[in-house]
Amino acid sequence: MAEAMPGFAPHELLEAAFASCLNIWLRMHANKHDIPLTGVKVTTRLDGMDDPERITFEYSFELEGPLQETHRQSLLAAAELCPVRKTLSKMICFRKRDAA
Repeated sequence: MAEAMPGFAPHELLEAAFASCLNIWLRMHANKHDIPLTGVKVTTRLDGMDDPERITFEYSFELEGPLQETHRQSLLAAAELCPVRKTLSKMICFRKRDAA
């Protein structure tokens, strides 16, 4: 039996990048719009099991603070604009470059 390597698996790093961006993006949006957000907990999961030709990012977040419903709606809308989410939503192509 092979011994597991310490550290993150590659897909876990991709999940972490998305979760981190979403967390930061929501905090920036809250600061910009004077929304009393005191904390954000983000959970992400990369799921490719249902359809091997289509990868799905499942995510959720908990918003903390004395938020009104209008604040929550504003933050939900902002989450759709997270830069990493926007990047991952595009068709991605790969181009090999020769080493210099």
